[in-house]
Amino acid sequence: MAASNSKPGKGEAFKEKLKTWVGFYRKNPHRFAKDFLNVELKPFQAIILCEMFDNIKNVIITCRGLGKTFLTALFAVIRSILYPGTQIVLASKTRKQAALLIDKIEKILIPNSPLLKMEIQDIIRNQYDTSIVFKNASNITVVTANENARGYRGNILILDEFRQMPKEIYRDILKKFLNVNRQPPYLSKPGYEGYTEENIEIFLSSAWYSDSWCYDQLRTTAAQMITGKYPYFCCALPYQLAYKENLLTRARILSELTDPDYNEITWMMEMEADFFLGASDSTLYEYGDINPARQIKYAFYPPSLSSMVSDRRVRIPPKMNNEFRIISADIALMASSAHRSNDATSILVNQMLFDSSYSRAKFNIVYGENVEGKRIEEQALLIRKRFDEYEADALVIDARGVGMGVLDLIMADMYDESTGVVYGALSSVNEEIADRCHVRNAPRVIYPILATADFNSSIALGLRESFKDGKINLLQSEDDFDDFAADASNGIAGYAKLSLEDRTRFKLPYINTTLLINELVSLQYETKNGLVRVKERSGMRKDRYSSLAYSIAIAKQIEKQWREDNTKKSFSDLVFMFRAPQTN
Repeated sequence: MAASNSKPGKGEAFKEKLKTWVGFYRKNPHRFAKDFLNVELKPFQAIILCEMFDNIKNVIITCRGLGKTFLTALFAVIRSILYPGTQIVLASKTRKQAALLIDKIEKILIPNSPLLKMEIQDIIRNQYDTSIVFKNASNITVVTANENARGYRGNILILDEFRQMPKEIYRDILKKFLNVNRQPPYLSKPGYEGYTEENIEIFLSSAWYSDSWCYDQLRTTAAQMITGKYPYFCCALPYQLAYKENLLTRARILSELTDPDYNEITWMMEMEADFFLGASDSTLYEYGDINPARQIKYAFYPPSLSSMVSDRRVRIPPKMNNEFRIISADIALMASSAHRSNDATSILVNQMLFDSSYSRAKFNIVYGENVEGKRIEEQALLIRKRFDEYEADALVIDARGVGMGVLDLIMADMYDESTGVVYGALSSVNEEIADRCHVRNAPRVIYPILATADFNSSIALGLRESFKDGKINLLQSEDDFDDFAADASNGIAGYAKLSLEDRTRFKLPYINTTLLINELVSLQYETKNGLVRVKERSGMRKDRYSSLAYSIAIAKQIEKQWREDNTKKSFSDLVFMFRAPQTN
């Protein structure tokens, strides 16, 4: 009894104060950030940090440049310190992307806080393990979101840019990490059996398309959060917040909005933190049908680019026996601004690969570029040059309006003053247009598009069918390109030594592929007299769509011809021809 009335010793007093402060900081992690880590948070950062601690599921959609990686690194460090033995797993599509969180901790938080440095036992970085080990048995581990991630266990799962991850990887592998809860010592004491801590999931991303699984995750979490029955949290933070908090400057915003490659959908998703609601009754192409087509890793670059690096994987390869190549072009002359449409020439390279029976083919769009503001002579020379560089077998070109002027130039010998090369004339498979070619025996490889309402309807539906059937392959995303191009072990040899401008030129085909997809999912359509009419939304364009639709239409005709003949031939043997539209 006497012992119970005695004052606690210094050790016991310290423990009591420690418990008090730990309890306080667990409820106020933003204050721990200031007192322990010397980090002064902005109001929105403090709110989100507290929500991460208080909820078992968090879906956070932010604009670019809002600092979500830094805030997540802060959460991971604070959680690891205040909850000893916490196992945090950070998953991303690539290890390089996920390791950015470790960089924030190592290069920003640790130098700013001597106390944090004392808490860390080791920082591991090698090809097998990227992690931070704390002296209190907590651990932050980086994993790549793929099949090889099986076997990890954690109490907190952070999914960085989860829109890039396949839903199946999250559902079947990553989510299983959370099957084991943290086991603090108090759970072994009588009376504490029901006080097990719930594990936490944090989903981080910029916005994406509404028919993606990340939108479903956000919508479901929001609905459950509103009911108040679940400890769930979600938010979307647009660029206006970044501007208000001086994380994004006005000049930077205006620079993005006035860039020639400005795209309304990309801006909406990446800066306004708003999902693009493309799937509707008036939408012909759905993102869910198109995105799986992004399978091609290496673009076929023209020699002007591929010669800059020593990596043979980016060069135009020799043609195979079962391969045919199509150059397609939708022609325009005027340069664009941020809010003009249909004023750029889109050139695409379609690599057709037939199966062993020459009855079915895959259509691989291995390169794409947009040309703006060039004179008709410059465009014709560029298209003719690309035809030879890619050893193309067919040239599909819009023959309406200025397109006919480009055709006339290509159907005559062309001289390139910069190289001294003479490009021979090409002729058309269309008899009436072929009469405009005055060079005898010019190869008849041009497929002019003289579109009618019937034709436009047919190619629009045919393109959608090809995506749904999985016949089209596109280049991977520009984010994927960033990951593999500069990889130290297996990246593009010589790429890292290029100037920023040249690296951007290498990235452009991947960016153009994303812009192509944006065009497709934003297109609207209407039906009249049984025909489909495709139209772009206000402020959008459809030059890439048109070039792709033309290319696939011709490719399918060629595929059909070969299937009917069931024999290997050259393009010169094909009899398929486009006729001029009938006029009354």
